[in-house]
Amino acid sequence: MLAGPANSAGRIWIFGTGLALLCTAMLSLLRHGCGVHGLRRSCVGVHVMMSALVVALTVGIGWPKAMANPQIPLGLGLLVAEAMFSLAKNP
Repeated sequence: MLAGPANSAGRIWIFGTGLALLCTAMLSLLRHGCGVHGLRRSCVGVHVMMSALVVALTVGIGWPKAMANPQIPLGLGLLVAEAMFSLAKNP
């Protein structure tokens, strides 16, 4: 997040998206560590929303430019994988 370009007009969006991804990761860790009622559904909802954000980013900047930045497909893949883990039952 802090490595974003300092002179970019969109730097606040880079920082905000990074914070949102960190909050998503923390929620996922919390979900795997405790059995709070409704937390599983919340995790799935957050992962779906963050995946929608990455898809909207991809559509907004165009597929070729998105694929030129490997962090975009990697981030989407990790979000979808974590959503699948959130859908799975706890052992």
